[in-house]
This record gives sequence, C-alpha cells and structure tokens, in this order.
Amino acid sequence: MIDNQIQQFDTTHRSVKRTQEDVEAVSERVERRVNELMEMQRLNEDRFRQEWVTFKADDQKRWTNYTLSQEEAQSEINRKFDRLTERVTILEDSDQALHDTMSYTRELTDKRINTLLALVNDWASEID
Repeated sequence: MIDNQIQQFDTTHRSVKRTQEDVEAVSERVERRVNELMEMQRLNEDRFRQEWVTFKADDQKRWTNYTLSQEEAQSEINRKFDRLTERVTILEDSDQALHDTMSYTRELTDKRINTLLALVNDWASEID
C-alpha cells in the first residue's frame, strides 16, 4: 500500500514536474513572442518617425517651391501693373496734350471766324 502510494506520488510528482516544465516552456515562448512584438512595435515606431521626417521635409520643399512660384507670379503681376500704369500715364498725358491742342485750335478758329465775320460786316457796311 505504501509502495503503491509512493508510486502514485512519484507518478504525480513526475506529472507535475512535466506540467511545470511545459508551463515554463510555454511561458518562455510567450515571453519570446512578447519580446518579438515589442521589437516589431519599436521598429514600426522608428519607421513611422523616419517616414514622418521624410514627409515633413518633402512638405517643406513643396511649400518652399509653391511660395517661390507664387512670389514670382506676384512679382510678374506687379511688373505688368507698373507697365500698364506707365502706359495709362502716357495716355493721360497724351490726352491732355490733345485736349490742350484742340482747345487752342478751337480758340484760333473762333478768333478767325470772328475776324472773318468782322470783315464780312465791314464789307457789308461798305456796300450799304
């Protein structure tokens, strides 16, 4: 009986020992998997940071190029506006000169007509 109990105890002890070894093996595998997952997470975070830095650098380049192109376009618009302003000023000056010339011509024409009318009146009064 005692031998039987010792044998059962020994069997149970071996079974518990095997189970304990199995649990330790599973625990080690789980720990390895957790470590692998942590490493994968770390690598993903590093990759994300690198991609973010690359994205920000590319975005900064795009923004700089956009800003430069907009500044160039605005500069060209300003140059065209300045040229148009100069042309309008020249046209206004020409218009004023033409207006002055026409006023002067009208005054001369009025004087000549008045002179001719005076001559016609003188001739008419001489004929009467």
